[in-house]
Amino acid sequence: MSTVHALFTRSLRHARRSADFLFTDAVTASAYGISHGADRVGRERAAQVEPLRRAYAAAGYGHGHRVGLLLENRPAFLLHWFALNALGVSVVPIHADLRAAELRYLIEHSEIVLAVALPAHALGATKRGGRAATLRHGHLGGRYRCCRARRALRRGASEPLGNDSECALLYTSGTTGRPKGCMLSNRYFLDAGRWYAGLGHLCTVRPDAERVITPLPLTHMNAMAFSTMVVLTAGGCLVQLDRFHPGSWWRSVRDSGATIVHYLGVMPAMLLSAAPSGDRPRARGAHRLRRRGRPHSCTRHSRHASAFRCSRHGR
Repeated sequence: MSTVHALFTRSLRHARRSADFLFTDAVTASAYGISHGADRVGRERAAQVEPLRRAYAAAGYGHGHRVGLLLENRPAFLLHWFALNALGVSVVPIHADLRAAELRYLIEHSEIVLAVALPAHALGATKRGGRAATLRHGHLGGRYRCCRARRALRRGASEPLGNDSECALLYTSGTTGRPKGCMLSNRYFLDAGRWYAGLGHLCTVRPDAERVITPLPLTHMNAMAFSTMVVLTAGGCLVQLDRFHPGSWWRSVRDSGATIVHYLGVMPAMLLSAAPSGDRPRARGAHRLRRRGRPHSCTRHSRHASAFRCSRHGR
């Protein structure tokens, strides 16, 4: 595999017909106004990526361009990413909560030629950036056409598309200064997925069996490069939440059938002490989760340890 799109295509080809690729829980579906349940792996999912790829290609987007994605944690983010990646277009994830000055800086500094945004954000991206066209999500593919690329391809566009091609440009939060852009190649994402899938005893990832749930934003590398890529690499299902909801967390875990909780950082202690009793697993082994978190956040001695399987201690 040399690109993320190639891995996506392979994962569809080899997945079990009954498997899920994405699962949208009821809370996320309500927040986004989208359908609740599973997006089945197979021709239906691949068919949604291909029209996007054709529309972008027909509009002149290709290897050397960058396109911003302001789509929050919606399934559409992944579809546009895969379609653009097939053409060699690098994506720039844009957080919806950026302030005007931050958004203006990111659009200008990243040199994106297009921002794909939700209707609520599209006007802001156009006014604040000035240099990037804005496409309202939904007006692409099928009978819709994408606006033409207004800028020539950057240097390096003539190089073969592959492992070393830029896949995404991710920005830091800018806590100590201006946000810094990090150019990540296809190789970076592919290696991240292989590394995660091959952890073995640290966190065994069973082929075509795991359901990885994460509340983290797709604008950050953790959800984009690890939870998404391990599902593409090893098979299984991605449960991408809109955000972290303490009150409904355990319900989302239960309804999605999640087996791996991906990187909750400092939140486990809060969850285990404050989650409503009706939403917590009621019996030992009711949910055998393997939590990917910070090394020091082991739940070996927690009174609710049955909710997690500790990678270090095998519990």
